[in-house]
Amino acid sequence: MDRKVLLIAVVAVVAIGIVAGVLLSGAGRTGSLAGTIVPDQGGCVGSQLEAKYHVGVLKTTVWGTLKNLDGTPIPNQWVYVRQCTTYRCDAFSDAALSVQTDANGRFEVSRSNGGTAPLTLDIEVEYEFGVINGTIACGNTATAERSPTPP
Repeated sequence: MDRKVLLIAVVAVVAIGIVAGVLLSGAGRTGSLAGTIVPDQGGCVGSQLEAKYHVGVLKTTVWGTLKNLDGTPIPNQWVYVRQCTTYRCDAFSDAALSVQTDANGRFEVSRSNGGTAPLTLDIEVEYEFGVINGTIACGNTATAERSPTPP
C-alpha cells in the first residue's frame, strides 16, 4: 500500500513540474498585445513585430517596429495595418493599405478621425513575408496596444 502511495506521489510531482514548466516557458502564447515574436522556422527566419496606436483629437496614429530575433531592425519591408471588427478587417487608412519600414525598422501611418475620435479600436498589423539579406522571413502578426501618448 505504501508503495502505491509513493508511486502516486511521484507521478503527481512530475505532472505538476511539467505543467509548471510549460506555463513558465510561455508555450502556446503568441506574445503580448504590443507584438509577437515568431521563432525561426524551417526555411524562413523569425522576427519581432511590435505595434501601438494613439487616438488623438484629430487623428489616430499606428506605429511600431519590425526587428530580427536578435533585435536588429528590418528595413524596407511592407507591413499591412488593418482595423478589425468582429466580422472582418479593413485597411486602417484610405491613403495606404500598407506601409514600409524605414532604416530603423520603424513604420507609422495616421488617419483623420473625421471629427469624432473612436472609443475603442482593434488594430492588427501584419508582416506577410519578405527577404532579409537573401533569406526569406516568416510572416508575423501583432495586435496594436493603445498608447496614452503619440509617437
